[in-house]
Amino acid sequence: MNKNTKIFSVVFFVFLVLSLVFVISCKAEPSLDSGNSPEVPRDPDDKDPDDKTPGEGGSGIIDPDFVPSEKSGVMLQGFNWSSAKRGGGYNNENRSPYWDKWYKVVKNQSEAISTKFAYLWCPPPSATDTASSEGYGPTELNNLTNCYGTEAELKAMIQAIKPTKAIADIVVNHRAGSTSWGDFTNPTWGVVKGSNYAVICSDDEGFTGEPSLMGASSKRGAADTGDTYKAYRDLDHTNTTVQQGIVDWMNNVLKPAGFVGWRYDYVKGFAGKYVGQYNAGSNAEFSVGEYWPTAAYNSGNPSAWGNEIKNWISATANGGQKSKAFDFALKGAMNTVFGNKGSNIGNSNYSLLANAANLIMSQPEDAVTFVDNHDTGSTQNHWYLDPTDVGTAYAFLLTHPGVPCVAWQHYFTYAESGSIVDSQQYIGGNTVPGTSNTYRKHIDYLIDLRNRVGIEYDDKVNTTGTTSSCYVGEIVGNNGTLLVKIGNVTDPTGEGYAGNDPIYRGTNFAIWEKGASGEDSGGNGSSGSDSGDNVGTVTYTITIPDSQTWIYNDSAKIFAWVWGGTHGDGEWISVSGTGTTLTMLADSNATGFLLARCHSATITPDWQVTEDGAGKVWNQTGDCTISSGVTNYNVSFN
Repeated sequence: MNKNTKIFSVVFFVFLVLSLVFVISCKAEPSLDSGNSPEVPRDPDDKDPDDKTPGEGGSGIIDPDFVPSEKSGVMLQGFNWSSAKRGGGYNNENRSPYWDKWYKVVKNQSEAISTKFAYLWCPPPSATDTASSEGYGPTELNNLTNCYGTEAELKAMIQAIKPTKAIADIVVNHRAGSTSWGDFTNPTWGVVKGSNYAVICSDDEGFTGEPSLMGASSKRGAADTGDTYKAYRDLDHTNTTVQQGIVDWMNNVLKPAGFVGWRYDYVKGFAGKYVGQYNAGSNAEFSVGEYWPTAAYNSGNPSAWGNEIKNWISATANGGQKSKAFDFALKGAMNTVFGNKGSNIGNSNYSLLANAANLIMSQPEDAVTFVDNHDTGSTQNHWYLDPTDVGTAYAFLLTHPGVPCVAWQHYFTYAESGSIVDSQQYIGGNTVPGTSNTYRKHIDYLIDLRNRVGIEYDDKVNTTGTTSSCYVGEIVGNNGTLLVKIGNVTDPTGEGYAGNDPIYRGTNFAIWEKGASGEDSGGNGSSGSDSGDNVGTVTYTITIPDSQTWIYNDSAKIFAWVWGGTHGDGEWISVSGTGTTLTMLADSNATGFLLARCHSATITPDWQVTEDGAGKVWNQTGDCTISSGVTNYNVSFN
């Protein structure tokens, strides 16, 4: 064999080997596209059921370092009907004792809010008719000082809760007059008292109720595009002055204050397309509408409510940018199944929870779910869920798609809420039936579980196995799979669940994680690497002498250094309260504590800080020993 032949043989051999490698590699990595076009990268928001197959054996956890997306976020309603309670004065000289407190209350709870919630639904931000101090009769839209507090306090609150994002409760169906029925100020939108009411709907009752002013004017708007609202003047949303005025208010007043989205009040009062228009005009990051159908909920025809709400959502999309809606259809189903208004006589038809009339089941990406809000519950008590089933309802909502909304009074205590009106409605420190957890610990555990499993608002639910006596829902997240049973709970038999204990259970509910067995099925929320609290949480009430009400002077913050039991050698815990009564949440096996009065900018106290600034401890109490079963203590600051 000559030299050229040898070279050719070597080259041919190398070519043959490379060809075989190429063929094998092509067989090992088949194309996702049967055609010849290049592969198009998938939008990360696009869902494919085949993409979500965690929990197939093992612990059910495919990534212990998994980071949930924003689509797993939960919202907190940052107020209730009592947060700026009516009563008292109607001017600056005689302010109600319940006013001017709430923004500071929320700011004091900013640490708890910012670590668990994606959004905070804030109360109506504008100046209001003080006969409607809750904010739903806005007078000066551009004035952000109202009965909840000042504009500066609002902005400080929004800054303090970050990274939680602020959602404004906006009232655009109607406005209140300043000195008469229909005189608008700041902005006027062209209203001239007694002669021009072109931005008010022509069929508004003000034109008959105030004959010498509104009734005498020929300049009126078009007919209302929705239901009338008799308390205040209905706005003509066909009028371009109204349309531009609302968008300008959003972009030039509310967004600079820190709001990123909107909760629209009473949206059945005007055509849904305008909500879509305002969303698009303000580039809203988040939007949800309060569409509460007028007719009573009918459990025999749940689609009557479901279709009405879905039609409104479609109308918003036609306006430019679709809005979510509160899932009142699901609220009707829950109130029917569990009972309501203190009557635990639900009809036990648990299949209503799985009905396609509920947004959470048919179009979960558009659903904001809730147990109760300021209208249905709180001190209004219009249509609240039976109290014994509130914990069960959260076990359902927080493990399912949609954007769950937690009621303030279900999460915080009376003292943490500034001790403002009716201590009975605040249950955050109460124990959830069938568990050893408080409602706050219960909700925290479920939020953590939701994030760890990677449940998102547009996930689908498999309700195979649901009967009239037991709801069964399987939810596949991005990092695990949950099986939730509500009602007549029995052990599951399916693959990945059979023989396993639930990871969490209480009265009327149980939760399993596919491929994992709960370490404790007794209601303490144990779940592998993300364990709940096996020790009950206790609200400790601490009283200081009347002479020491100065502890809150200069906007000081109070912290407790708590030690013993699950608190180990000690950890800092926020303390809330007013006057001489303080409260803290600590585990039931804690053995002692002391209180520290700190600089208002303090996040965590630091004994080493000597200059007057963040971390500085101004005063402290002596050590206080905790006795088993005792929750009330008296201490004094030095």
